[in-house]
Amino acid sequence: MLSPVGYNKEVFLAIQRATDKAIMWHHTPNETTKLFESLNVLLKRFPHGACVQDSFFLVLQNEFPLFLMLSFICIELTTINSIALEKERKLKEFMCMMGLHNWQHWVAWFTMFSISAFIVVSFMTILFCTKVHVSYLSGCAKP
Repeated sequence: MLSPVGYNKEVFLAIQRATDKAIMWHHTPNETTKLFESLNVLLKRFPHGACVQDSFFLVLQNEFPLFLMLSFICIELTTINSIALEKERKLKEFMCMMGLHNWQHWVAWFTMFSISAFIVVSFMTILFCTKVHVSYLSGCAKP
């Protein structure tokens, strides 16, 4: 049983037919012999969609780590600027003189920069998880 579809090069078809024959032979030996004498097998390849080769994913694969890193640079620059300004003006010492504990100072820093990081991460999550239909972007949408 050679197939013009290309299944004869693949081993799955031979294994599938041998398994079917063995199961049928086990249950009804006489009927199986009659069945396989008059059996005709026609094959057709399973239909697949058209293969679209889009280089966007290759570019995205190379540029995505850089984009992700650059998106956090704003937070890092703000943090470094704030720390340098705080050291320059000696705000921590003034706060300690007013009775602010050291852990409260660190909680304030952590809260302030966690909120800014949360905003950036939320924006990126919305950007990456929102499904966009390409037909709307390219102008091919039907009204």
